[in-house]
Amino acid sequence: MKTEVLIYEALRRNLTDKTFLKEIGVSRKEMEQNLQKQRWKHLAADMAAIGIADRRCNAQDVLTAAKKMIPQLSQEPAEGWLRHCYSYLLAQLFPEMGEPAGADAFHEGRSWLLQVLRSVYSFEREHLPFDPTKDMQFLTDSEVEEKGYIQEYIHMHRLVKSKYIYEFMRIGIDITPFNTLGHISGVHYVAMFAARQLAKAGVPVDLALISGAAAGHDIGKYGCRKSEEKRIPYLHYYYTDLCYNRFHMPTIGHIAANHSTWDLELENLSVESLLLIYADFRVKSSRNEDGEEVVHFYSLAEAYDVILGKLDNVNDAKRLRYQKVYDKLRDFENYMTENGVQTELPADFAAEPAQALPKKEREIVLLEGYEIVDQLKFSAIGHNIRLMSRFHHESEFASLIEAARSEQQWKNLRTYVSIFGEYSTYMTEKQKLLTLKFLYELLSHKESDIRSRAAEIMGCMVAGFSEEYKKEVPTDITLPDRLVSNLTLWEQYLTKILTPAYKLTDQHRKWISNTLDSFVRATVSHCKPSCRHKYFDILQKFYEDTENHTESTAMVLLDAAAVIDRSLCTDDFIAAMGDFLKVTFDRFSRSVDIGVLSAARCYFDDYTEERYDVDLRALMNLPADEDFDTHLAAMFLDDLKTGTPWIQKVANIDFMLKHVTAGGDRGKLLHVATHLSNLVKVSETVTVRRAAGEGILHMIAKMPPEQRNELTVELFNGLELGDYQFSKYIPDYLGVIMLYLPPKELDESVDELQKILETGSEMAASSVVNTLGVMVEHYGIYRKNFKEKTGASEKRRFRLLNLLMKAYAGYNQVCSEEAFWTLGTRVFGSNVLSLDEKNQLFCQCCKKLAVLLSEKTENTLEFYNNAAVLNHIYRYIGQNQIETGEFVFPESRKVAFFPGTFDPFSLGHKAVATTIRDMGFTVYMALDEFSWSKNTQPRLQRRKIMNMSVADEEDITYFRRTFRSISQTRRISRH
Repeated sequence: MKTEVLIYEALRRNLTDKTFLKEIGVSRKEMEQNLQKQRWKHLAADMAAIGIADRRCNAQDVLTAAKKMIPQLSQEPAEGWLRHCYSYLLAQLFPEMGEPAGADAFHEGRSWLLQVLRSVYSFEREHLPFDPTKDMQFLTDSEVEEKGYIQEYIHMHRLVKSKYIYEFMRIGIDITPFNTLGHISGVHYVAMFAARQLAKAGVPVDLALISGAAAGHDIGKYGCRKSEEKRIPYLHYYYTDLCYNRFHMPTIGHIAANHSTWDLELENLSVESLLLIYADFRVKSSRNEDGEEVVHFYSLAEAYDVILGKLDNVNDAKRLRYQKVYDKLRDFENYMTENGVQTELPADFAAEPAQALPKKEREIVLLEGYEIVDQLKFSAIGHNIRLMSRFHHESEFASLIEAARSEQQWKNLRTYVSIFGEYSTYMTEKQKLLTLKFLYELLSHKESDIRSRAAEIMGCMVAGFSEEYKKEVPTDITLPDRLVSNLTLWEQYLTKILTPAYKLTDQHRKWISNTLDSFVRATVSHCKPSCRHKYFDILQKFYEDTENHTESTAMVLLDAAAVIDRSLCTDDFIAAMGDFLKVTFDRFSRSVDIGVLSAARCYFDDYTEERYDVDLRALMNLPADEDFDTHLAAMFLDDLKTGTPWIQKVANIDFMLKHVTAGGDRGKLLHVATHLSNLVKVSETVTVRRAAGEGILHMIAKMPPEQRNELTVELFNGLELGDYQFSKYIPDYLGVIMLYLPPKELDESVDELQKILETGSEMAASSVVNTLGVMVEHYGIYRKNFKEKTGASEKRRFRLLNLLMKAYAGYNQVCSEEAFWTLGTRVFGSNVLSLDEKNQLFCQCCKKLAVLLSEKTENTLEFYNNAAVLNHIYRYIGQNQIETGEFVFPESRKVAFFPGTFDPFSLGHKAVATTIRDMGFTVYMALDEFSWSKNTQPRLQRRKIMNMSVADEEDITYFRRTFRSISQTRRISRH
């Protein structure tokens, strides 16, 4: 079929489009009759003569041909038809740019020209080879609906057609020095090339979301005004966001407007965001000899140097920052490759992405060194992608909230709360509101640590509720105030915590109010420093409203005041605090007066420790120093009474500590320390438990070894109480105290911990896991106090680490999750351990950790727990890559295979394996096939028993495959 015939068919199809006909006020019958005229075939012939069958045409050539045949184009605007159409369509996207003069007068001619251009461009798409810098292959409406992709995409489809957006961008190439369409199309091609393969590999990617975001990620460049040309690289994010929101596509717009390389500094990004940033990183433009903008496709490594050369003001700090974000992109590309994605673009751009290759088969136990590090990275990235996919769907997030709300197990509920804290910064504002409502409900939970943790997370969420706009904003633009903002939520929840609803019981109201300190401390600590004064202005109102204060309200406000860092406070707030303390003192009970003295000591330098001590003694009728011994028993008794106010107990503890630490009497030290340990175990108030625990840690260095050992035994008894409501507070103090024990006693205590871990109740074992985590994190205390040989000291710490691994491999699901959480937060997420210490621990356990992780099956709660822990591990790995650049792994050992183990896996089997290991081998163990004659248990149970038995042993690992496949497995692993 001749070219002119095909062009004529394209013209006929587009000029009879019902939307166009309605726009120019012509019926289809009239248009059909018009198209029968010979001049339309002449127009098709003229366009064929231009050569559009062989190349993509210039809009000016189409206009020249069309003007001869279409009378509506005879009267031309002063700026020319192409500039007029460009300006008019630009005003449709960005009304603030203003329509061109005579927009209404030239309506008909403009419509005819744009529809002719659409006809020509549709001909190009159908008959010319695919060009990734000109064409974008969109998903169809039916494909979006069938796969359940985001519905905003269908709206975008219709918008692109009704607003002639593609035609607008093609005209822009021809009449401006910029090729924005070339870059946008190239990014869309690279993003969709990878996304389609990921989808085929089973990764949860919303193809419509990434397509819609990539197709308009730089649309904001058109919205930048003439005076802003030099700031286009920085301002176009704002205008992109403005455009998408204007046309009611906030979800796609959020991805599109946050595609900067620096957006990778956010830790948890959706796979769609990662794909867009990755694609944008690889597609860059340059000028040729004629000054034309040419689009290039680079590999990730090549793009690194290209972008580094374009960055402004590159110093060492910025280069390091850039390296961090590049490392995340490289990890993401490696993750895609691991899942079978082909990242190298094909020579034939028209070719469909190949079916994703099968995920690379890895036998984890045969991997070494950096191969193991990569597997942990891939697990972290994969979990994060799946989690962000669930957060993306409002229904799934609502189901998560409901699952947490209906959870009855305290341990699982605590995990849910921790997960909300870990991922709160990545929720939408709607999701944050749902979470805040749920967390407020938890403020009346019977478990005090859940109440306290929920209040802390609420504070962090309120401080970071409104996503701070981090992109550059035009100088004459002020972002609008939000109806629901950080400050409105701050005032709302301060009121709801201080004055809970009357439908609640008195006990529940008391529990809610008593969380004010945790909520306030978290909020003022995490809010933006430049806005902190606004938070204090609101908080100050509650302290000034003294007429409406009851005794309980005053006590709660005093408690909150005591935990605020004074250096953060405004001068006005401190002045208001002084007035509040004056009015409150001697107005209520003695407990309130004690709180006033404690707060005054925190806020006013002229109220010295000496004055506080004198006033407190007088207020509480405390004995003089010489009468301390005679009144000590009475103070102990007061502390153990439930009727004694908590603030009085804290004051008693403070008084005891000052006396015994100054006097140096060892008998009194033990006496007071034993009393404090009892308070840690049985006190019903968290504040008292913490004050008692901190007091013990303050005293422990002054106690002789035998007293430290006696105190350790006392706290050990608390671990075995079985009531986690009390025993959960012990590990924070027991773990540190044990590190003050001499080597022999420390080893005996660790043996006792291991015994509880293996045979104790679920509650006790969970407490042991936390204790082990504290010991690993604070192990530097032991090394400082006892100068052992480095090898012996490290061996002991590795034993503690291996016991955590044993708990992770155990059959008890609660303890297993607790152990993994402890490894993530207490070890690799620790702020106490140095990077070198983390590196030693990581190199010791990373392989076993990866093997055990691959063995685990996840339910919903485990998935969220694992995702949060892997985040900590991934952060640590990334930090190590930047700061040290390498890991020092143990040297490879000879390999020994231990076949034929059977049920039960006995201590004899383990002894044989450890003996071989001690001879310098890495031991791989395998199970016999199922045998009825041996009355064996099912294979999965036997495998679990084996993993549990050797989880705390170095260089002994379960091997899943038969030994006949070992050589093949090694080849797979190597490649």
